[in-house]
Amino acid sequence: MDKETGRRKESARPKETGGRRGSKRPGQVIGAAFLMVAVSSYAQYQISALSGLVMESYQITARQYSQVFTAAMIPGILLSLLCGILCDHFGIRRCFGAAVLISGAGGILRIWSQDYRTMAACMILTGIAITFVNSNGAKLVGMLYEKKRVSAVLGLLLTGASTGMTLAMFSTARMFSGLKEAYCFSAGLFVLAAVFWFVTAPQAPGISPERKRTRQAVGRRKEAVWESLKAVLRSGGTLRVGACLVFYYGGVLSVSSFLPLALQQRQGFSTVAAGTVTSLVLLGNMLGAILGPRLLGRVPGKVCHWMAAAQVLAAGGIAAVLLGTDFSRACILAVAAGFCINASTPVLVSAPLRLPEIGTAHGGAAGGVVATLQLLGAVCIPTLVISRLGGERYDYMILMAGGCFLINAALVFCQQDVFERMEG
Repeated sequence: MDKETGRRKESARPKETGGRRGSKRPGQVIGAAFLMVAVSSYAQYQISALSGLVMESYQITARQYSQVFTAAMIPGILLSLLCGILCDHFGIRRCFGAAVLISGAGGILRIWSQDYRTMAACMILTGIAITFVNSNGAKLVGMLYEKKRVSAVLGLLLTGASTGMTLAMFSTARMFSGLKEAYCFSAGLFVLAAVFWFVTAPQAPGISPERKRTRQAVGRRKEAVWESLKAVLRSGGTLRVGACLVFYYGGVLSVSSFLPLALQQRQGFSTVAAGTVTSLVLLGNMLGAILGPRLLGRVPGKVCHWMAAAQVLAAGGIAAVLLGTDFSRACILAVAAGFCINASTPVLVSAPLRLPEIGTAHGGAAGGVVATLQLLGAVCIPTLVISRLGGERYDYMILMAGGCFLINAALVFCQQDVFERMEG
């Protein structure tokens, strides 16, 4: 009887939406989450585009500027696991709504920041929304779409950060001559993102049915939270995926941070030319996130081997960009290298959600663990390892970033058992 009922519900669902859980417009929900990520990233990278003006206005050192810039990543490092548990516990609809309001408040208060500490505090607040989305993006997509479409849709969502970063780097210095004007514009974007989320909130998923059954089975909420943590910590596949992403994000952040300086130092490129090549790597990242999952879904053989091959090509491509002398050739190689860097990321990030022991019931907690590990790699590897070993040789730093991709390739190559257990 239940099976027949399930079939009747499936047939009644509109076929064109591709959604699950009764959502009629899953694309709008993903669009609202995308906007939250893009706006948060835009607000952070406005600081990078106006770095000289920021240091002059607040009378801060280069070290303090670096701390202000990375302050938006602090919630991701410290709170990703908590964000995942909260979304498992209270539902994505409520948590994302609260997160975008907090980030919007940070973006608005930043307009009146007068010193280093106030500015850093505001930047921390602006990072709350992107932390919630990064921790629960796979869970959100998994509750709206069939599992076979999760990687492709998640790839679109993951381009939000690159979109905001690229727009900020290209437009901020051209559009604004002062900090307040730039801050007012990003604050308006936060308001727009909040309005868009609350308009689409009725379509957003709440607590997953699997989670409700878990809560009913174990009784009180405290025990339900502990069940999520135990499920994630017992899942070797989730922890191994997180280990892969440590080196992946360490390499990505190293490339975006050091490639312009390496091209200027080694090849004598101008600041504009080096920035253009780096921007093309970001463009390749976006294309890889969108098209990579579709290509990986069609290739024959073991998908983890193709993912490892993409990372090897990424390492070789970045080295070729650095060692080549022709600007036009460097631009072409930059797009290709960026594509290979990010082609397998959506598949890897969504892998824990598609494991039978995780699913949507514990997807938030799993996403929190993975997001914590990847952000630790993004912060610790460039600052504590690569920059110290490289000294003043930025070209060595880029080669070490390529080494991170090779380590990730070796780890991904050994994940066949994880991908064999994935559902959908």
